[in-house]
Amino acid sequence: ILTCLIAMTIVLFRQNWFGKGDTYAFILWTVPLAVGLAVTGRTIVYLFRTSSYLLRLLFIILISGLLSFGWAYCVALVLGPWIGAFSFPILYLWIGGSILQLLFLEWRLPKQTEKSKTSKVILGLLLFPLTLIVVIISMYVFSFASSYLTRPERETYLIPEGYKGTVLVIFNQPDGEKPEYENSRRIYRIPATGVLFTQLKDE
Repeated sequence: ILTCLIAMTIVLFRQNWFGKGDTYAFILWTVPLAVGLAVTGRTIVYLFRTSSYLLRLLFIILISGLLSFGWAYCVALVLGPWIGAFSFPILYLWIGGSILQLLFLEWRLPKQTEKSKTSKVILGLLLFPLTLIVVIISMYVFSFASSYLTRPERETYLIPEGYKGTVLVIFNQPDGEKPEYENSRRIYRIPATGVLFTQLKDE
């Protein structure tokens, strides 16, 4: 994630910060990929341990490209044509971030002394898509819960019969009308002037 953010910042800086509003969406779709690699990275790195560092490097680049392309395809299925709305090359950023993440694991993980069982390798690889699914569901649940808990209060505006014109509500007025609630709804009783002064804070 950190690598992608640094690269994204450099790209945005070169674009005079055009597209900085895409940052949140980019992070949202990068987190599942990063977590998936963190969970299954050990299995991936040990899958192709040879004495040749060049071959290991080529394998890491290849697998990073395949995983990033596959993830980009899945995101495209969800976003549709909107995936093209990103103002920076998300696929290249994901590939670069994946390569660095796997290279870091290659560097930090101890050398494997014995060959892993086939069943263990398969299970480790299956954890990647399972992790993506779990992380995505968790993020959507968190987003829904956050939106529900921070949802605005329901409001009812009571306008005088026959009134025509603009209605104004002026908030944060110490001498204004006191907050009024009915059936868990915030009530605004608009006077004949069409301007209501209320003690309610503007949200």
